[in-house]
Amino acid sequence: MLGTGLGAVARFKLTNIFSQFHKKFIATFVVNIVGCLIAGCLLPFALSNWFSVTTLGFVVGFTTYSTFNNEASRLLLKKQNKLSLLYVFSSYLFGILLFLLGYLFTKTVVFN
Repeated sequence: MLGTGLGAVARFKLTNIFSQFHKKFIATFVVNIVGCLIAGCLLPFALSNWFSVTTLGFVVGFTTYSTFNNEASRLLLKKQNKLSLLYVFSSYLFGILLFLLGYLFTKTVVFN
């Protein structure tokens, strides 16, 4: 629970900082793919101790897929169909790729 709360605070602060320079959905995109990278890096540790479970809670609080879905829907309602599809596709594509990259990095560097 502590990890989730800290993750939410980090997301809020990073989103506010990033939103000053870019549209809000770009800030959400960055937060979510960074969260995927962190989750991938932490996955090999997840079953080894409680600290990793707390840290994964941080990632859960940090990422915000409810906001992602809201922003994608708003883009569609504003008739920005191409931008909405690009946002959805790139969020999932980069999220999966960065998760795998983080996982492989940790498995190769830390556990080898």
